[in-house]
Amino acid sequence: MKKKIIIILGLVITLIIAFLIYIFLIKRTVKIEYNEETKVAEIYGNGIAKLSEEGYYEGIDWDSHLVSIPNLPIDVEKIIVHEGITAISNLSLAKYTKVKEVVLPESLKEIDNNTFKGWTSLDKINIPSKVERIRSGTFAECDKLYNLQISDNVKYIEREAFRCCNTLAKIELNNVKEIETRAFAYCCNLIDVKLDGDYEEIPEGAFYSCYNLSNVILSKNVKEIGNRAFEYCEKLSKIELPECLEKIGHGAFAHCKNLFSVTVPKNVKSIGRGTFSNSGIKMAYLNNSVIGEYEFSECKNLQKIKFNGNFEEIAEGAFYNCKNLKIIEMPISISNIVKKYFEKEKSVSDIKFIIK
Repeated sequence: MKKKIIIILGLVITLIIAFLIYIFLIKRTVKIEYNEETKVAEIYGNGIAKLSEEGYYEGIDWDSHLVSIPNLPIDVEKIIVHEGITAISNLSLAKYTKVKEVVLPESLKEIDNNTFKGWTSLDKINIPSKVERIRSGTFAECDKLYNLQISDNVKYIEREAFRCCNTLAKIELNNVKEIETRAFAYCCNLIDVKLDGDYEEIPEGAFYSCYNLSNVILSKNVKEIGNRAFEYCEKLSKIELPECLEKIGHGAFAHCKNLFSVTVPKNVKSIGRGTFSNSGIKMAYLNNSVIGEYEFSECKNLQKIKFNGNFEEIAEGAFYNCKNLKIIEMPISISNIVKKYFEKEKSVSDIKFIIK
């Protein structure tokens, strides 16, 4: 009787071990099929598809079970990743410059840093619904990326995720929680941006040198716009700053040549140096209580300012060389401060002061 029990237990243990081997070695195998005529590579398996420095793919789940398959051919033009793959990485930073399209499965949860960086022919890719984070440099330098399908579940855009995507024309994200530095910098043909969600900051250089950016819709929750966030967005003609905004960084809107007017909300307590300098602003409505250093310097199209806030001073060079400034409206409470500043500012003259 005891022998039978021992035999049965032995069989059960053997089956369990066999099952575990299947789960962790076979079931998680990542393999590739490549059609030389169509130049299409298809990736199958479970876990993470990862291109290693040694030049092969590895299938790894989060518990570090791994297997490997051959490297992708350098002339591949389309990559199809099939269901079962949960994450994709490019450890060697291989630049498949002929890939035009990547199809990702709904099972995918993670795309690693720099995975598609420098894939200069990539113009079409989908971001599956389980992916919540676009990691650092993921699509940086994808010059032809145009058809980008992003699900509403994407919540985090990391540093330089889309930097230098020169063909990308539109970004719409509805549930953003965080955007990092230079996320969309140098996207020179980006035109329309809609970023809704709970995020509170547009970070440093987020849209730096997006020359053709003309339409921007920000979340009403934004409290801070970082240094140079929209600098050199030359086609930007208008932007609605949220009422809860508290801080605007250095040069945030500098050199925005087509920015026609701006309204600074009353809650803004900190203004960086040269925030709107060298921009095309003609009318400025300042509802806040801080006027920053060189805030509107060299705004040679500026014709009218309306002060609605109360402040104790105007910082150095705030309106330096605003040669066409002719009308200033203000409450009587700050009239002496304003007049004294413009008496000293020799680069501006013949102003009509309207006290209300």
